[in-house]
Amino acid sequence: MNRKNTSVFLFFLVLILLVPACGSKETAATMHLVRTEGAVSVNNTDGAPVALIENLGLYSGYGVATQGESYGWIDLDETKLAKMDEDSEVEIVKRDKLLELCVQSGGLFFNVTEPLAEDETMNIRTSTMLVGIRGTCGWVYVEDDSLMHVYLLRGKVECSVLGGDSNALASEMLTAGQVARMTLSEGTASIIIEDFSEEDVPAFVMTEIEEDTEIMESLQPEEPEEPEVTEPPETAPTDEEPAPADEEPAPADEEPAPADEEPAPEDEEPTPADEEPVPAEEDAGQTSNSVILEQYKAILEQGKSYTYNSDADGHATGSYAKYTGYKYALYQESEFSAPTLILKRQGVDRHGYLLFRYDADTGTTSQVGEDMVTRFEMPSHSFINDVGWDNWYDFTDTSHLESWLS
Repeated sequence: MNRKNTSVFLFFLVLILLVPACGSKETAATMHLVRTEGAVSVNNTDGAPVALIENLGLYSGYGVATQGESYGWIDLDETKLAKMDEDSEVEIVKRDKLLELCVQSGGLFFNVTEPLAEDETMNIRTSTMLVGIRGTCGWVYVEDDSLMHVYLLRGKVECSVLGGDSNALASEMLTAGQVARMTLSEGTASIIIEDFSEEDVPAFVMTEIEEDTEIMESLQPEEPEEPEVTEPPETAPTDEEPAPADEEPAPADEEPAPADEEPAPEDEEPTPADEEPVPAEEDAGQTSNSVILEQYKAILEQGKSYTYNSDADGHATGSYAKYTGYKYALYQESEFSAPTLILKRQGVDRHGYLLFRYDADTGTTSQVGEDMVTRFEMPSHSFINDVGWDNWYDFTDTSHLESWLS
């Protein structure tokens, strides 16, 4: 009996020890707010404020917010870093192997230094937009639930716009050096992809990548290859120089013959005279170019005072004000002798274009058109689409204008 009682006791003891292991328990935080700058706040799942401490653990349902000129760095499993831009709000969701950063508003930089395991999932999302992250680097900017921009610096991601049932209404794969504009309007989803350059990188991202040589080099435009110029051999003309010198006596012996034929050269004098307009035309062309140059320069000097149909004012906040600005480009239309001057005022989501053309008959330059497009649409003046992103210049940089018309 004693042995039987002992066996029963041991059975119940093992059972008691196993029950807690099978029950639910709160998973330790793998996310931490490792650094803050300025005014940063954290709320728990009940919306109550959480006191900021060093290396603050963040659990599922926690929200983090930054105010103006403030930033927050979130470390995720030690291999995933996220940095919040100023005036941004993010909620953290963690379920088993699923990690989601729900961006309510503002900007978020992400850098996953090691690829996720096959059973791990990391998303950056809004209520209607989803970006799957696996070993990539980039940033997102969320204006509201209907508009999200995704910029990728390294790797590739899949971008999706979701419907009410969480099914993907549109999906596109994004690669390094590209930006996706994701929209959802009245049930219609759209994802438009284009390239971006270093000038599009906001300050809060640049401070994180400026030491990354690989990324910074990828943002530089490719330099066009200059054609090789083969110099003619210098020895050939040198060897032939004595020949004309040896032949000089021949014209001297035949001097009487040209003397008899003197009238002939006199009759032929009009021929060089007829050819004089050739250099005259070249001078006229150079004069026209100098006139065009001065007029185009005058337009650039006052270009910022013109009226553009863009959203550059009042829409960009914080570091995203960098996206607004003025640029110009030149484009040679086949039916006109002088290049068309294109002015562009960049907005956060809408660009305005003004077109100016030189009239050779009147010797004056005037505005000939305008365009207004969203940042990812194509202007109705189709030739604007042929201007590469690296062929746009600041109004203050007239070197491109001078080299074109020199």
